[in-house]
Amino acid sequence: MNSKRVAIILLAAWSLVVLISLGWNIKHTQDEHHHFLEDTARLMFDHIKLVRDWSAGHGGVYVPVSESTPPNEYLEVDNRDIEVSDELTLTLINPAYMTRQLSELAAHNKGIQLHITSLKPIRPSNQPTDLEREALLMFETGATQEYSHLIEDQSGLRFFYMAPLMTTRACLRCHEKQGYQRHDSRCQYSSNLGIGYWPHHHRHDRHNVNHQPLSKAIRKL
Repeated sequence: MNSKRVAIILLAAWSLVVLISLGWNIKHTQDEHHHFLEDTARLMFDHIKLVRDWSAGHGGVYVPVSESTPPNEYLEVDNRDIEVSDELTLTLINPAYMTRQLSELAAHNKGIQLHITSLKPIRPSNQPTDLEREALLMFETGATQEYSHLIEDQSGLRFFYMAPLMTTRACLRCHEKQGYQRHDSRCQYSSNLGIGYWPHHHRHDRHNVNHQPLSKAIRKL
């Protein structure tokens, strides 16, 4: 076997090793990014749930009526609004209304989209998207307890996460008439995280993993 053939065989073997290494590194980094985004979304969900539980434990909270916080037309309960004086009227913020306001703040300040939905929402704008409906049906059948998916559209890459919220006594003030019971998981929360919110070192890794092993191999060859 001449030296030229040996060199070709060695080159082919080295190229194969490099390609296998590249594929493994790409898969490993993608898995790491997915776990990071899932943990971030899960942490957001836990924080939202904690605040909702606090609000539900108090039966909701009263805040002054304002342009940004009008009375909730879908909240049909006694004493929803309390007129304190000619200048001050308080309105009851239930957990669902509070979650919606938190979602608006998150979207405005961080570009993170939060949405509360169900298969039978009272508020029309809480209707599920196609992706949310897919997750809702999986929750209904018990196929999964959380759902996550990487989405690419005109706005770029986004990470979608969805998990169920258990029905509490405060929820039944509006949803009991729909047949809901305590501890049902028919109210769901979803979040969309822009990939631009990855930490800098994660974005740097994602860029490098596609080029580093191959560039090193080329230099060695």
